[in-house]
Amino acid sequence: MASHKQTYINDNLTIRLKDFQINNQQLTLFTERTTYFHSLMTNRACDKKLSNRQTVRDMLEPSGQITSLGQSLFSNHIGINVFIETSDQKFVFILRGKKVSIGANKLGIAVAASLKAKYALNEEKKFTLEGFQNGIVKEIADVLQLEVPHFNIEQNFIAMYRDLIEAGKPQFIFYYKTNL
Repeated sequence: MASHKQTYINDNLTIRLKDFQINNQQLTLFTERTTYFHSLMTNRACDKKLSNRQTVRDMLEPSGQITSLGQSLFSNHIGINVFIETSDQKFVFILRGKKVSIGANKLGIAVAASLKAKYALNEEKKFTLEGFQNGIVKEIADVLQLEVPHFNIEQNFIAMYRDLIEAGKPQFIFYYKTNL
């Protein structure tokens, strides 16, 4: 926890990407639940030295290789990143707060957050494409107080990657053009 002494900790239930498949240009996600706290203790603190001089990464991936998502013992919650362009062709950047776990006090893209289960799960507690889209729209509203009436997850998707600094945590990048 010493790694996060300045971090505001709200232990949200998040969505863990367990694995994915691409068939005929169709992306299928396999997910589980995890917690933000588990992410802080694994992905976000992966290179902090413990009392035995080992790191969390040394313990969970002793081979030194990034394991597949299906084999990984890290939390691997889904990260969402949204580039927002204004109608006058400017991009929105924000000064991140002092109490965030990554990039504190740094200039960052409009939205860089975890996909929260409270926004992404439907009434049956299932994760769907619509829930993923809702999670992104709600995060944009939370961070920027910006209503996003025409966000389409399939049209606004740019890329998916694994963040090696955070032990291979999955990140999804989206682009949205607002009429503001």
